[in-house]
Amino acid sequence: MSDAKQADPQPRARINPPVFYASAILALAFVLYAVVFTESAAWLFTSIHEWVTHSAGWFYILSVALFPGVRGGHGADRFRAHQAGSRPQ
Repeated sequence: MSDAKQADPQPRARINPPVFYASAILALAFVLYAVVFTESAAWLFTSIHEWVTHSAGWFYILSVALFPGVRGGHGADRFRAHQAGSRPQ
């Protein structure tokens, strides 16, 4: 066989079906609730938001603000490593 046929194909992204489907169902349920029961959902989500920001305060706000940046930086590092030819761990 030639070396081209023996080369490993690119790894495919894998999902964890129980986690994926449970998350998808939960997200769909929230969206449907918000669409069908608009006023009730607005009151509920506002109440939850006010409770969390009042109870956790600055720590919650800071965590929510920093998480996307930290996670995005991690993803960018993996992308740069992949572009450089090394395989991410």
